[in-house]
Amino acid sequence: MGERVSLLVVEDNRLLGEGIAAALRKHPDVQVMAIARSPDAALTELQKTEPQLVLLDAAVADRNGSELVEALRRTSPSVKVIVMGFPTEGAGIISIIEAGATGFILKDANIAEFLGTVRSVANGAHVLPPALVDPLFTQIARQALGDRKARSVDGVRLTRREREIVPLIGEGLSNKEIGERLRIAIHTVKTHVHNILDKLAVRTRLQIATYAVTRRG
Repeated sequence: MGERVSLLVVEDNRLLGEGIAAALRKHPDVQVMAIARSPDAALTELQKTEPQLVLLDAAVADRNGSELVEALRRTSPSVKVIVMGFPTEGAGIISIIEAGATGFILKDANIAEFLGTVRSVANGAHVLPPALVDPLFTQIARQALGDRKARSVDGVRLTRREREIVPLIGEGLSNKEIGERLRIAIHTVKTHVHNILDKLAVRTRLQIATYAVTRRG
């Protein structure tokens, strides 16, 4: 990566938080701005340090972390949130996605996986651990799209270009990567993605990816 990625770590376990921060700081393209140990501290540090990414332990917040993710995004709409750890129920995962999370990583991941996730999200991708892709998409398809919407999308008329973009979103490609793959400008990709969201009556790229997965099935 050409530019340094600024990062806020939100982890209430001091040892774990400092360990993650120390490991990431060894890499010159990652700049750990601060470590916050509570929701209030996270919001304060977010405003103070203005990082590009937040690495958030879902256990820091009450319930499953969706409210804190939403508060972080409301405080800084441009920030990207990577969530460590997962709620056990599908509805909890969906609520975190709908709150605005961009990536997920297991808390016991190795440093290479942490770095890969941070770099990918910084470059515009949505990241899910491979082991969770199929069950998570199944839950999103059933609950986020809903049975009614799942039936109605059969009648949606997507343009040829939109039909080309949907599976690429399903692969987790960023707008820039889609533009390079299809040889079109990034602003054109953004317009197509906006139109796809509108036509499918969904709110997030992950829901488009869910649609792509269900069409393959």
